Amino acid sequence: MILSSRQAPPTSAALEGFRYVFERNFFGDIALIKAILRHVRASRERLIVATSANGLVGAPFNDAYASSEFTLKRAVESLGRVSSPGQL
Repeated sequence: MILSSRQAPPTSAALEGFRYVFERNFFGDIALIKAILRHVRASRERLIVATSANGLVGAPFNDAYASSEFTLKRAVESLGRVSSPGQL
């Protein structure tokens, strides 16, 4: 199974913009991963999560999106460490 983040519209640094983007790009993906991770483990299949390179380097008017991608990447890496080897 492959999970790829969707890009929400670019926003400025307003807190509402961060909440909007994180709801879609981070919490939505984490909720899906948490929901299927037990099944992935049981089936001994793998889950591939693709994030954007924007999570590595910030860009003007892309601050919320870049930080949500960075956060998703790190959260998935953390989940991968508690999963069976090679599953995430």
